[in-house]
Amino acid sequence: MRPYFPYELFSYQPFWDAEIKHTALIGPSAHPAAMLQLASSDIGLWDTVPGLGNMILIFVLDQHRPQVFCSGLHLCRKFSTPPSVVDQSGRHHYLILRLVPGDFSRLFHENTSLFNGQDIPLDDVLPGTRLAERMLDAKTFEAQREVAFQFLYQLEQNLPQSKDEIAKAAYDLIYHRRGNISVSELSRELCYSPRYLQAVMRERIGVAPKEQCKNVRMQNALHLLSGNTGASVEQIAHDLGYYDAAHFVHSYTAFMGESPTDFRRGQTCFRRF
Repeated sequence: MRPYFPYELFSYQPFWDAEIKHTALIGPSAHPAAMLQLASSDIGLWDTVPGLGNMILIFVLDQHRPQVFCSGLHLCRKFSTPPSVVDQSGRHHYLILRLVPGDFSRLFHENTSLFNGQDIPLDDVLPGTRLAERMLDAKTFEAQREVAFQFLYQLEQNLPQSKDEIAKAAYDLIYHRRGNISVSELSRELCYSPRYLQAVMRERIGVAPKEQCKNVRMQNALHLLSGNTGASVEQIAHDLGYYDAAHFVHSYTAFMGESPTDFRRGQTCFRRF
């Protein structure tokens, strides 16, 4: 009996004469990123129909020269001979990683149409991964599944972040530091130039990083001044990372239009919007 086959994500190939020994989905079960399959065949020929746009990585785990090939299942491949390991009895063995449509282009930054009916070495596309050697060292199918997962996860991590993700990361860092972080520190933490961070935050948040830091600090100051903590102005200045109370009072007065002491004296309520 064949394993469960999520045909809505991966192409169904009814004429591929191979015995599928193991199948594992990689990623969330509802929307897997890839499918790893271990299969074998007496014939060693593929007879495939046009698929959904899946790209596959074919692992040839030869002890002396392990390799990985990239191939597309976009066109018919009638009686083609894909790369495989052939045992002493002449049986062909395949380890195949099938990516959902669109993910190969997104992760590898390649035009998938160039791989139609081709078996192109992974080293020509993405040099230096040593993926074949890592798969060869993995002695069980579960270990191979973990290698495939880590490989795809790393590719995902290396993708450039969207502006929304960068802005959120900057905002979160400013928030957790209570605004007590310089633009240069923010730049080092997020690995983006100050100029780029300023442009992204202005576009996505509405203010530049320096302004956001000041806003967060002042909001924290309002919270501390409005609460029943009994903290002195000197203690609040220290908690917010100011050099001294005078610096805090000057910054607060310039921002709010009144001093911390005047605010406390005239405060009747505190509302959070």
